[in-house]
Amino acid sequence: MKSPQIVLGIAVLGSIASAVGRLVTDGPRAALSPTVVAVVFGVILYNVVRNPPTPTRWTRPRVMATAAIYATSSLAMIVMLVWVLTVRPEWPIRIVAVLGILLVPTLGLWLVRVARAQDRAARLSGQEPTTE
Repeated sequence: MKSPQIVLGIAVLGSIASAVGRLVTDGPRAALSPTVVAVVFGVILYNVVRNPPTPTRWTRPRVMATAAIYATSSLAMIVMLVWVLTVRPEWPIRIVAVLGILLVPTLGLWLVRVARAQDRAARLSGQEPTTE
């Protein structure tokens, strides 16, 4: 499954772009943090490519725990972004908040898609469900 590799690749590219932008606009000290993040994501990406994770079955407790964590964090994120929409009058910030509000459910749907693909791959490989 390529999903973790794609997400980590995008994170590496975003961190590199942020580091270059900060280097150009604010100098080397401002670019230090995004550079460290890019290196960390790059190392994680290298490890994922070299040792791909095996697909795991999604047991009922795992689904329930994931749903509880994601639902709580998404609700908090959407409430915070709606608060930003009501408090901040600047239109660029409002556009980013609206995009964030749209991104949260999209990521939830992507999580469901990845979980189903993982479960399907684990079932096809004959892997027994693990107790978590």
